[in-house]
Amino acid sequence: MMNCKYIKNRGFVPKIKIKMYSNGENTIMTMRYSLYFEAELIIIIANILLIISSLLILMITPNNRYWGLYIIIFVIFCDFGFYKTFKDETEKLNQTKFTQICMVTMSLGILEVLKQSNIKAEMVAGLSLGEYVALNYAESISTKDTLKIIQKRGKFMQDLAPKGDWAMVAVLGLSDQDVETACKKVTNGFAVPANYNCPGQVVVSGDRNGITELTEIAKEMGAKRVLELKTSGPFHTEKLKDASIELKKELEKIELSTPKVKVIKN
Repeated sequence: MMNCKYIKNRGFVPKIKIKMYSNGENTIMTMRYSLYFEAELIIIIANILLIISSLLILMITPNNRYWGLYIIIFVIFCDFGFYKTFKDETEKLNQTKFTQICMVTMSLGILEVLKQSNIKAEMVAGLSLGEYVALNYAESISTKDTLKIIQKRGKFMQDLAPKGDWAMVAVLGLSDQDVETACKKVTNGFAVPANYNCPGQVVVSGDRNGITELTEIAKEMGAKRVLELKTSGPFHTEKLKDASIELKKELEKIELSTPKVKVIKN
């Protein structure tokens, strides 16, 4: 069972508090999708107040001017601490073993909010990771099994990917055939089409050298933009064969039910 509560966030990005229960164990997950906006706002206000305080100290008590200097140093120190914390957390979230479970948890929470508002879908679809959420909504996979399999999926994709400097880019403005041709022209590294998102947008996966060369080739062929994605592996390629073998074993252990709404496969 999942109980979701929508929490208004004073005009900023909403927060969703998710409580999940399985086998009598109570696991509470709180996802705050504020994108650091609220934290940054607090830091800015705190900095302004501290700087004003330090200036007042310098004006009112010139003999104790060092206190103002101490406060300014303290502000700089705190800013560095906040920056390091955010930077470390961002780097961790970019690791697919953390990214996947966070994205699915957030998606399941949003679905529960929609259900509680009596908003229902007649059909569902999801690309890659999103397909698991779609199957969960259709009640083909239980929430417990969804979270378990995604946790293992992320771990397999992180740990069983071959070592290397991998990258993924979205190529915009070229046809599917042009992107395939560009990949075949890569001579220094590995680059293959990974996702055909829509006409004019194809994701390419490979190693750093291959993706760098692919980017140059695609732009020469007329690509409007080539955007690097925040990923940590050569996803949707043959390089994850070992991970797919282990994931298949885990998928065979879970119970699949007939979907209660239409599921569009990708």
